[in-house]
Amino acid sequence: MPPSELPEELSKLQALDMSRLGAESDLISAIKAVTGEMTVAVRNVRGDIENDPLIRRAEDICAQLLSKSPNNAGAYVIRLLAEYKLANENSLDDMTENFAVSENYRLAMHYGSEPLRARLKERSNRLLYRKFTARLNNVGDNERELSAAAADLRTLGNYADAAELAERAEKEIDELREKSEIKRRDGVYELAAKAVSESVDTAILRSAEHSLRSLGDYKDAPALAEKCAARIAELPAMPTVTFTDDEPRTWKNYLPFAAGGAALLAAAVTVIVSVNVHRKPAPVVEVSTQSTVSVSSTDTLSREKDEKIQQSQYLP
Repeated sequence: MPPSELPEELSKLQALDMSRLGAESDLISAIKAVTGEMTVAVRNVRGDIENDPLIRRAEDICAQLLSKSPNNAGAYVIRLLAEYKLANENSLDDMTENFAVSENYRLAMHYGSEPLRARLKERSNRLLYRKFTARLNNVGDNERELSAAAADLRTLGNYADAAELAERAEKEIDELREKSEIKRRDGVYELAAKAVSESVDTAILRSAEHSLRSLGDYKDAPALAEKCAARIAELPAMPTVTFTDDEPRTWKNYLPFAAGGAALLAAAVTVIVSVNVHRKPAPVVEVSTQSTVSVSSTDTLSREKDEKIQQSQYLP
């Protein structure tokens, strides 16, 4: 790049050899010299320094530099620091946010020299290690959280003792699953054992036998399953109607049930007829031509008494 094409602010950088080892650090120092001493303190509240003129000036200079040299890793490092409003590269060690997701970080790692990539990777791993170990220490006996923490630690590879911590978490997960399985088997065994000792229902006993056999050699489940099968054999069989392929479901199959129903119906009709036969007939009311009302009954004495009363009404 001819010196005449450099911005006036970067005229001090025209003799910088970017292929030399440590050129990125020289670039950072030179940019600091151009923009003034960047003494912005690391703060948690980003809004306090959102419009800091030094930060904005550094971003503008890096934009101009990258427009001429898009592969300049040092410029991407400066943009990374400006993105998170940091004073210098060492401030990355105090970060709580994962800066490795930044596009500026990715480009710095892509175009940077081996020492620069190693340095940035170390800072990123250090931050992630703090986050992942803190998560691991707070998950307790939560199997899902333990699994997630172990997976996170595995992403750090052999950094520090991340692999060892991940293995320890995975072993704890296996122990939790084993305890959970023992608890489940205990519950199944207790319910089945209670059914064997108390129930007389064939369906419940068959279910208990199936559950016991599913437990394998857990405790005395096999022996208890045999005891359950013996109890089922002792119970009377439930009457059922079954049909075979050779015997289709026609009206002939239901003749025994129809005969029984007919017998019940005949008995009911007999009772009804018997009651009606023994019931006294209701009195009959007759109206004579003389407009005299008489009451007839099957009782002979009552009829004669009524006739005498009618005759006495016409005597002189």
